[in-house]
Amino acid sequence: MRKQLLLIAIVWIFANVCQAQKKYEMVIEKTDGTNIVVNTEDILRTYFRERTGEDTPEPAVLDIVGTWNVYEADVEGLDGIWTFNADGTGTIEEFYHGKSEGVDKMTYNFSGTRLTIYLEGEEDDPLVFDINVVSENEFTWTDGEDTLTFKRQDSDDNNPPSNITDFNIVGKWHQYADDSKEASAEWLFYADGTGYCVPLPIYPGEGQDPFKYSIDSTTLTIRWDDGTSVHNINIVSATEYWYENNSDWAKKLTFKKVNDGND
Repeated sequence: MRKQLLLIAIVWIFANVCQAQKKYEMVIEKTDGTNIVVNTEDILRTYFRERTGEDTPEPAVLDIVGTWNVYEADVEGLDGIWTFNADGTGTIEEFYHGKSEGVDKMTYNFSGTRLTIYLEGEEDDPLVFDINVVSENEFTWTDGEDTLTFKRQDSDDNNPPSNITDFNIVGKWHQYADDSKEASAEWLFYADGTGYCVPLPIYPGEGQDPFKYSIDSTTLTIRWDDGTSVHNINIVSATEYWYENNSDWAKKLTFKKVNDGND
């Protein structure tokens, strides 16, 4: 009997000790300052798992081989034409107010997002660009102040808007300086990439100025016997375009297509 009373007393003591134990909650503090509180008695187990449906998209893979039009932020018109050949060679042609400043030969190395340029004669002082890949047809580079945008020629990213896709430069055009109503020159663009320009009115003995041309999107490149000019054209319609001229003679040149000898 005495042993039974002692056993009952021990069980009662342990029961009171267990009832006196503290209860706990798990608190999760979030970065937005809020908390999530969970009763530990409700937790079966805790573990981590990978989130799905929120994967970061893979960056675009850039094949730099090709010809790229280069534009500088806040500067009107084309800044340059960079060509990267598959054998690691290439050229850089820079422009100022639409006129070529010459072509520099170079070799290059491109790995990941780092583009290294070795200009001919300056191989010991390479140019290093850490670029940002926008798409397979566009990338940018910035030095913290100036930004250059590279757009691949003959790509969808560098094509004119759909409402001007009917524009065709082949044909005869009359040129107008600024707001003049009188044509100051006549241009003829042939389908084979050649053409000529002649001042208007045509005086006896005046010759034609021949040229070769190419047009990519809205970039018109004209190669004369004594130099090259590049113009970022603004297409108004299938029969009209204009570009900035930036000279004392005329600030803007407008071109209207001639039909049956009339504007």
